[in-house]
Amino acid sequence: MCGRNLGVIACAVAMLIAPATALGQQFSIGGIDASDGGVAGGAIGTGIDIVGGTVYQNAFQTPGAIGEPNQVFIGVVPDLVYDSYLTVDSGPVEAAPGYDGSGIGTASEAPGSMGFTANSYRGLWFFAGPFQNAFAVDKPGFGPGYQLFLGRITHTGSMQGRIQVAFAEPGDTNFSYIVGDIIEPAEFGISAAGTITENNDGAPLGMTANGYAMAFIKKEFQVDIEGTTYTVSDIYLQSLNVVPSPGAAAPLALMGLAVGRRRRR
Repeated sequence: MCGRNLGVIACAVAMLIAPATALGQQFSIGGIDASDGGVAGGAIGTGIDIVGGTVYQNAFQTPGAIGEPNQVFIGVVPDLVYDSYLTVDSGPVEAAPGYDGSGIGTASEAPGSMGFTANSYRGLWFFAGPFQNAFAVDKPGFGPGYQLFLGRITHTGSMQGRIQVAFAEPGDTNFSYIVGDIIEPAEFGISAAGTITENNDGAPLGMTANGYAMAFIKKEFQVDIEGTTYTVSDIYLQSLNVVPSPGAAAPLALMGLAVGRRRRR
């Protein structure tokens, strides 16, 4: 039994696993829900919206709208790299010789998904296929932890959203569900605000015992496309180091002690 929400989809999709480490950041996910209840069993209140702007869809986009762009065609139509799409992968498709998106197949949408409108997305997407274990990558510059790439949305305006996923940690026999807002990362770490430390039933995530939590993160940059400035919002589910590890805390404590001694002198 996979859980009370989206159970059929969660069981049917592959579990995408982040590499295991001694710090316990391994996780897997099933369906990704931003349907606001439009999909059977979907969570009310989820969805992705562009406030004060519109979604960019390249005229040469992959059929079905949520599919990853083809790297070969990016060489012909460079702006295709900024097309809006949804997936489960290690990162966005890049122009050659960067990542070509071949790690997994194209994501599928669940029945009842409305898909993209001019300024929103409502639906549920997933990747069905054999067991996979090589998608998540380390997060350079964000401390210990791993991430899965969920999609790229290019837009004018401001992107905001709330997402639910079927979620499992090592040793879990069933999926549970976590839900959270899409938040922005700080430069050298993630604020506790917006992080996820328990599942929808209120049970703590096992990785929080090691000072880790989960969060839906948007990493953003701006581009010029045919004279219009767009924001590219890349969405990730990340495991986060939200408290200093004992090794990191010790130098901080010593630093504080040294400062105190100088003041007393």
